[in-house]
Amino acid sequence: MKKNSKDLYRIKAYSSIFVLNKFKEENIHVYDFKQIDDFTYTFYADSSDEKKLFKNFNDIKLIRSSTIKGIIKSLLKKKTTLISIIFSILLFCFSSTRLYDLKINGSSNEINSKITSYLKSNGVYRFSSMPSIDKLKTLEESLYDNLINEVENIEITKNGLVVMIKYEKRRSPIILPSLKKSLIAKRSGVIERIEIEYGTPLVKVGEMVDKDQILVSEDIQINDKESLKTFTLGKVYAYTWYDINVVTNNKGEKSENTMALIQLADSLVLTKDKVLDDRKLLKYKENGNQVEASFHYTVIEDIAISL
Repeated sequence: MKKNSKDLYRIKAYSSIFVLNKFKEENIHVYDFKQIDDFTYTFYADSSDEKKLFKNFNDIKLIRSSTIKGIIKSLLKKKTTLISIIFSILLFCFSSTRLYDLKINGSSNEINSKITSYLKSNGVYRFSSMPSIDKLKTLEESLYDNLINEVENIEITKNGLVVMIKYEKRRSPIILPSLKKSLIAKRSGVIERIEIEYGTPLVKVGEMVDKDQILVSEDIQINDKESLKTFTLGKVYAYTWYDINVVTNNKGEKSENTMALIQLADSLVLTKDKVLDDRKLLKYKENGNQVEASFHYTVIEDIAISL
């Protein structure tokens, strides 16, 4: 028997006797019947018996066909597999040269959008050709120049098929307070505390000072004969006093009138720069539809002003 002129089949069955008897019943001629394992057999048969074989056996498979039609099918099957392999290789090669993703590490959505737009205009976007290290370095420098007023630094790196962009948003500039010359007292008072960063204090806590008295000098003594003029920066807090007279409508009850007078007086004396230390009622007078009062205030405030 020439095996090349026969079709090769593989069949699975619990009993070889059952299979062989079925071949005999259906008048199917088989050749070289072999057992492969406990339940698997191979054999050769004429192509004319193909329909009978598939009709009578469920678990049967054509391994190799001897007909032109079968050969063509086999070649097409192999060709399809080959094409799939070639396509997969080409797809892998293509994808390995593509940029898979852009990841931006930053705190501003607006800056993130500007970075994405700038990179896209320069040919760097998802699934574009993977840029070289040199191109990324050039883009990093030019991107920083474009965003110099918005970022303090920017870094572009490559990790596999992902381009990473990291930046720090520019912080608000530190505005230094204006530096002054000698500080003098704008009111008389008793020094409560001194908070000086620069300059030479000429007074001490608990000391009574007069208006226009120098509190902090811009002169720093170098030695007995020499001094250096620099600047002053700081505050000098003192107890100061205010006397005030207020008038408001008579509400009938003295307690209500007194409260209304206090609120009015406080609004005139206690600004955001003054802290109440003591308040004394000096005079209270009802005059028909109006009430009048005089108060003496002791407050704590910064009395230092530039000369």
